[in-house]
Amino acid sequence: MAFTRGWVEALLSDLGKQSELYILSDTNDVHWSHISNVFHHVLSEIQRPANQYLFIDDTSANTDTAQSCGFQTHHYQERSLMIAEISRHLG
Repeated sequence: MAFTRGWVEALLSDLGKQSELYILSDTNDVHWSHISNVFHHVLSEIQRPANQYLFIDDTSANTDTAQSCGFQTHHYQERSLMIAEISRHLG
């Protein structure tokens, strides 16, 4: 499947120039059935506290799980709100 949200690609490119950026993609349902384990694995790899990272997703169950693992979270519903939250996070 082609990546169809050009604005997201541009945003990620810009963010990658400003800060450390990790992307976790839900390529299939198996990944999300073990999401808490995935979050803990990512944290062990990057060796930084979860609260230093902002996790964004359009599914509240995923943001709830990320928050329970210590991440700052944003439940995506609208582009302008997400960009404002990213700006706030980057300070």
